[in-house]
Amino acid sequence: MTRSAGSGAPCDAAGAGARGALRLHARNAARASTTPATIAQRHLAPDGGIGAPACRILAEQAMDVLLPEPHTPGLHTLALDRFLFGTAHSTTVECMRSSDPAPTALDRHLGRVFGDNDPTGFGSGWVAGVGSLLGGALGFFAVLCFHFPQLLTAPVLRSRYPVPLLRGALQAVLIASVLLGLFNVARRRRKVLGLTGIFLAVAAMALGGAAVPLPDSVDTKFGLGVEWFAINLLVLALVFVPLERALPHRREQRVFRPEWTTDGAHFLISHLLVQAFSWAALFPSRLVRDTLIPARDFALLGSLPLPVQFLAVLALADLTQYWIHRCFHRLPFLWRLHAVHHSSMAMDWLAGSRMHPLDALATRAGVMTVVVLAGASPSAVALYLAFVSFHAVFIHANFGAGLEWLDPCLVTPRYHHFHHATETEAIDKNFAVHLPVLDRMFGTQFLPETRWPRAYGVSDGPVARTYLAQIIDPFRK
Repeated sequence: MTRSAGSGAPCDAAGAGARGALRLHARNAARASTTPATIAQRHLAPDGGIGAPACRILAEQAMDVLLPEPHTPGLHTLALDRFLFGTAHSTTVECMRSSDPAPTALDRHLGRVFGDNDPTGFGSGWVAGVGSLLGGALGFFAVLCFHFPQLLTAPVLRSRYPVPLLRGALQAVLIASVLLGLFNVARRRRKVLGLTGIFLAVAAMALGGAAVPLPDSVDTKFGLGVEWFAINLLVLALVFVPLERALPHRREQRVFRPEWTTDGAHFLISHLLVQAFSWAALFPSRLVRDTLIPARDFALLGSLPLPVQFLAVLALADLTQYWIHRCFHRLPFLWRLHAVHHSSMAMDWLAGSRMHPLDALATRAGVMTVVVLAGASPSAVALYLAFVSFHAVFIHANFGAGLEWLDPCLVTPRYHHFHHATETEAIDKNFAVHLPVLDRMFGTQFLPETRWPRAYGVSDGPVARTYLAQIIDPFRK
């Protein structure tokens, strides 16, 4: 266990006792299952873990002083690592991975810049300020995309956008950002949210706003998906944030809960690199199509009506993903990649974005290869991808409405939340992403009648809490 400022003998003693308990528990768990995910997740008790109270208090203090002792080599490197990654190492303070995680360094930094101690209820101006900042930032990025489409837009998507509709939406977002910012300025003592949103919206208008002309053609093979990020963030936030506020499972959970910046970084990077991810995910299916399948008139599913094709593609894709998912829980290296996704200790619409790129690429490549082999039409594949885009977000959402009537036929938030649970009975269960019948067929379903999971995450402590560390750490083990 790496020492940090403020951690002394009590924490070391508690950590030593905890590690001994973990080793004993791991040996007992190994008799029941050798799955890395099983052994890793069973270490955490539902009430928040094994650490002594003194260790927990020191862990909270260490978040603000997470620096090595003065004589430790590499002081400046670790200090920079703390600011960028939120921690010098994922095992710096093992007892920090509790059911109530502390904010990361970036969480706290943004809180200091934009936060205050005033009420945040509806009508207080806080929601308006957040909306103004979000709309101003997305509008500013959208205007830059109109100016530099060859650099900031994804070639795979450029020709598919309804540009007049996007221009109208951009104009509405910029106007709304200014109005919401003015309301925030009028209602809040600290006006940084509203003023920042107004500044970004006015800057976007000064750069041409929605009237920026587009070139007749853009001939580049690669570009960042800034427009894809902006569109998805705007649509998903408008749909799921109100949904989670109106019918939450955990009412006390905030929109900007601890580690939201980590999940936001995953969301940002995966959308910016949509062109590269799409090419890599489709490469195996292209290879199969070009080498193993006759190039002409191959449409095993393509001749079926579109609704039937969609259901067939959904079933084939979920069956493929089910077994890929089980492999990621069974094989040690794959579990280290997949543990990034399971490390979220709060479930909401943004938590599903936390996924190691190699995990996401392997799953998507396997699914698309099977779909291509089945000869599905492009329309059926597009319909499936549209469904997945919303359903995958929905099943992670903090949405507590009663959907028990859907549980037998479609994965719901409560169903999938048990896949992320730390309790023993739920580990290595509910692998299906869309169709629960797969878990019933293969004996991996766990769904108590009424209750929800007690806690989420992995509990062995090696999963880092911030983006860059989560990408690198699986290769360090």
